[in-house]
Amino acid sequence: RQLYNDYTSVTPGFICKNCGSVLDAVGKSFDYPEQFHEERNELKKLCWDHYDSNNSERVYHSIITNFTE
Repeated sequence: RQLYNDYTSVTPGFICKNCGSVLDAVGKSFDYPEQFHEERNELKKLCWDHYDSNNSERVYHSIITNFTE
């Protein structure tokens, strides 16, 4: 199955192709934790309507609203 969007345009961060590049990317992530911060925020906006801690509450209200009538 294919992705809905182009992989390289929706994957902020390093693209690793071997174990060495994974280790390097992990090290850089610890050294520069804010790198790719804006790109990750843009991806969240693209993929999710909500990114907070109220998901359970929304599910509960949806169930109550739709199944108790």
